[in-house]
Amino acid sequence: MLQSQSLVSDSIQSYIAKAEKLQEEYKYEQSLEIAKAALQNAKYNNDDQSLAHIYNIIAKNYEISEDNNKAKNNYSRALTHARSSNSTVLETDLYNNLARVYTKNKSTRIKGVAHYKKSYDFAFKLNDTSRMVRPLLNLGEYYIKKNDFESAYQYLSPARKLVHSKSSNLVKTKLNGLLGRYFLSVRRYEKSEEYTNEAINFAISETKNSQNNDELISTYYEELAIAYETKSELYRKQKDFQKAYNYQKKQFQNILKAKDFKKLKELRRANIKYEVDLYKTKAKKAESEQKESESEVLKWRISIILGIVLILTSLTFLISSYRNNLQKKKLNNDLIDKNKELISAKEAAEQVS
Repeated sequence: MLQSQSLVSDSIQSYIAKAEKLQEEYKYEQSLEIAKAALQNAKYNNDDQSLAHIYNIIAKNYEISEDNNKAKNNYSRALTHARSSNSTVLETDLYNNLARVYTKNKSTRIKGVAHYKKSYDFAFKLNDTSRMVRPLLNLGEYYIKKNDFESAYQYLSPARKLVHSKSSNLVKTKLNGLLGRYFLSVRRYEKSEEYTNEAINFAISETKNSQNNDELISTYYEELAIAYETKSELYRKQKDFQKAYNYQKKQFQNILKAKDFKKLKELRRANIKYEVDLYKTKAKKAESEQKESESEVLKWRISIILGIVLILTSLTFLISSYRNNLQKKKLNNDLIDKNKELISAKEAAEQVS
């Protein structure tokens, strides 16, 4: 019994891994199908930890598809199961994911900020620096967009201490870009340029990294566009309008590049969806042709059976007719013989008389 449960658990984990891989390959519909199949097994086994992971995958698929309501509902379900299974690491990530969705909507932004803070608190208890940095940067970015630079620096300052040489280049790019914008706001132009240049260097190197997928490259082009916007604003404030104009051009060029990669991603998604739909159409056609073929075979078999029945009936009738004819011939012959006998007897009687 324990062995079969273990096998089921292994099966769920393999489904989760497959759903995550399909998600990375932009095959969101297939990822969703696999995740929902795993969901049924996890529910049957009351496996809260697996349910938390599965709902997280489902929510991310909906978030990518910009269905934020479904994303929010599934992240919330994932969070409930993460709490039940004491999956603190996953709980940390889910607070951050939910905050990301909440801050997209004006009416839930305050709740989003609270969730970012909860994500940081959980990461702090875990002493997980990479998870601590994520909500800090998100909060810093949130307040910079609101032009509340003092509040932004409250989160960017501790983030600076946590980012190190082994941190991801995306984290380094974001941190340097945000610090560049902060120092620009307080008119510390040299510091602003220093941090912004660092962000640009990291981003340019990663746009050329062949191991990055289209989504990540698009993100780096977006970061480049933001950094060039900062530099344009930096030179505009220093009255160097020619440089300001040149960097503004670079900003727009990178916005277009980011959009191109997003379009490429969408095109791949569309092609994958088209292929899936095509396979479904072909499968339905094959199924229909199979049914037609089976129907033809059935008709053919019925025709053969009816033919055999008809032949047998005809043979029976012919045999019966043949036997009747033989009997009639025999009877006729008997009658002829009897008539002859009667005629002979009559002639004999006439002679005697």
